[in-house]
Amino acid sequence: MRGSAYLRRAVREVSGGAWSAPEIELAELLTTARVATPLLNPALYSDDGTLIGIPDGYLPEYGIAYEVNSVAHHLDRLAWEETQRRHDRMTAAGLIVLHLTPQRIRDASGEVLSEFRGAIRSAEGRMLPHIVVGDRP
Repeated sequence: MRGSAYLRRAVREVSGGAWSAPEIELAELLTTARVATPLLNPALYSDDGTLIGIPDGYLPEYGIAYEVNSVAHHLDRLAWEETQRRHDRMTAAGLIVLHLTPQRIRDASGEVLSEFRGAIRSAEGRMLPHIVVGDRP
């Protein structure tokens, strides 16, 4: 249908796991720049089946998780504390965790790509944590 390209794209991205427009923008940025193709909103588990967290994106080949933290969804104390707990669990499991804001993704994409490339360099040569990607609870 004429004029439905944006809607079709949104449906395709949401069905691929994205939960927000900034998540889609970041995934496209990483893929287009040939940095990596992330898994979107995967459930990450430890070997014993304990849920570590559901980051906004995950680069399994590097052991890098990332979160897109908007003020609107992380401003209240409970949301902020849950973000901190999730970060701590992922870090304790051996993941490199990056935090980005929607504004930085849009306004400083070069800087964002540079940070991802730096995280990938940091991951090279280290033993990857054993993380199981599974179904969301």
